[in-house]
Amino acid sequence: MPHNPEEFVKIARDILDRLKYLKLAHGTYLDGSIAFDEIPSEGDAKKYLPKIEKACEVCAKGALFLSHIRVNDKVDLSELVSEYRFESGNKYIGTNSTRICDILTDYISQDQLDLVEAAFEMWGEYDGGDSKTARFGERYKTHRGRLKAICQNIIDNEGWFKP
Repeated sequence: MPHNPEEFVKIARDILDRLKYLKLAHGTYLDGSIAFDEIPSEGDAKKYLPKIEKACEVCAKGALFLSHIRVNDKVDLSELVSEYRFESGNKYIGTNSTRICDILTDYISQDQLDLVEAAFEMWGEYDGGDSKTARFGERYKTHRGRLKAICQNIIDNEGWFKP
């Protein structure tokens, strides 16, 4: 599906509204655990977003995914929650880049997702060696500051991330 700048702006605005609640990390998309009885393994994911946000670490793509759930409300908990029970009694919550991109590319182009990820992770390979995207990310000392700048860039550029 083609890139939808209006949806990208909605999702970026939602991330800015929820930024203080996100546990941001490098190298993880959406990963955590929660008490086995605290959320079901199926049903409306939007209803349980505060609990998911509290339980999980996310990177930029994971943050986009959680905001997509809040803005578009089209994800079932079965996409995120496993019946796997840890020794602690908790169940696994998480997903990978492939699944996140499968859902988000209904609204955001893969190229834009890759640029956002490269800036957040401070990777330069997406720029053919010039490292402009990595330098964009490196200007911000914290994950929170970096993601805030990425989202503001998306809003300022009317639905396009331009490092």
